[in-house]
Formats: sequence, structure tokens, C-alpha cells
Amino acid sequence: MATTAISLPRLARRNPLAAIGAVFVTFFVICAIFAPWIAP
Repeated sequence: MATTAISLPRLARRNPLAAIGAVFVTFFVICAIFAPWIAP
């Protein structure tokens, strides 16, 4: 897990578009997990 945390800033510097994509994917996964509580 530590290597993943270290590689994320490196990914953001090397390929900022990939970092933005990773943020979007993480956001959608979190929304999917909490969907039963978010939905009206």
C-alpha cells in the first residue's frame, strides 16, 4: 500500500490527465458505495 501512495504523486507529475481520471474514478466508486444513502 505504501508504494501505491508514493506512486500517486509521481503519476500526477508525469501524467496529469491520468491523475484527473483516477480522481473521477475514485469519486464515482465512492458515490456508488454510498448511493443508498445519497439517493432521495
